[in-house]
Amino acid sequence: MKKALAILSTIWVGLFLANPALALTAISLENDNLTKWESFADNKSDKKTQISHEKIANEKGKDVLKVKYFLDKESWCGILHHSMNQKWTAAKSISVLIRGTQDSMVRISFLDLNHVSYISEVQISAEWKTLTIPIEKFKQNPFFQPENAKKEKPLNLNMVYQMQFEPLTTGNGIFYLSKVEVNGILLTSEKVDNGVGAKSTVSEEVFETFERNQLINKYVFEDKQNDASINVVVKTRKNAKNKKNEKYLDIVYNSGKGEYGCGVGFGSSLGDTSTAFNAKGTTLLQVVANAPIGMKFQVSVNEAESHDGEKWTSVWQSGAGAWKRYVLPMNTFERNQYAGNQTGNNKFDLENVQTVEIEIAQKQGSGTIMVDDIVFQ
Repeated sequence: MKKALAILSTIWVGLFLANPALALTAISLENDNLTKWESFADNKSDKKTQISHEKIANEKGKDVLKVKYFLDKESWCGILHHSMNQKWTAAKSISVLIRGTQDSMVRISFLDLNHVSYISEVQISAEWKTLTIPIEKFKQNPFFQPENAKKEKPLNLNMVYQMQFEPLTTGNGIFYLSKVEVNGILLTSEKVDNGVGAKSTVSEEVFETFERNQLINKYVFEDKQNDASINVVVKTRKNAKNKKNEKYLDIVYNSGKGEYGCGVGFGSSLGDTSTAFNAKGTTLLQVVANAPIGMKFQVSVNEAESHDGEKWTSVWQSGAGAWKRYVLPMNTFERNQYAGNQTGNNKFDLENVQTVEIEIAQKQGSGTIMVDDIVFQ
């Protein structure tokens, strides 16, 4: 009896200590203004294919997406939800609440971290149903891949950029989409090695990892009259154990002898580069960097000019002479009095981040600082 109770006790403790699996709401039409939805269709002159979408209230008064289409033979059309920028790490399946006006087929796809399109096809009916699709049922899209797709890479759910829904049954049709959930995401068990120890993949907005080997909207500033200069390039870490995190930003600088030094700014390459980066709800900015011992640098976050355009700057950081994760509380950032909009709302608007800057203080000689992952958390 005691042995049985001990086993039962162990089971209950395990239930409470185990990392709980989460269902992430990837898409919900509640409070969705449809700015991230687009329709697309075959525009060949011999095809009559067309498609449109709108948000309506269903029979229970809940917001849903209504998709109306005519699909010609040997043609294509669909709707696209872009700029998702979601972490689906450890996901086991995707659940879609959907219905049609008749039995028909719909192709569902998503774009992973490697910009590879993965697809699966489902049958829908005139009744609302939650269709759950195991992740392993999604295969690389044989019909279309983006130009920058790394098809040789395995599926990587550390970032999902967009989803598509394409009707496959020819003729006139309508389908309604209510919600998409991603099942099996773990709170704490999934970790990513970034060279300075593991970090949680939950409640994070990854701004940049440099793994795409590009700098979006890069600019530099330097006090050339006083010999300050800066040169930046993405490099690959030699003998990297983790091939998924082997690139970093190499910054070679001369801090000059004037009243300010030099720096570099750039946007995020991990998502829709035509829109501002959304870090709303985060409270920390983490920057992994290797800076010379005692070297002074600071980090700034620039709001989009189309929004408020203010610049917010951290306190000065001191180099450690080795790789280190610098954790910068957002409430310690101050509005920059020398750059950015000086007549804004004096509010740190994290839902409209345009660029992040690394600035090097003046009069501290020359050297190199290496920067890796930049994450809002």
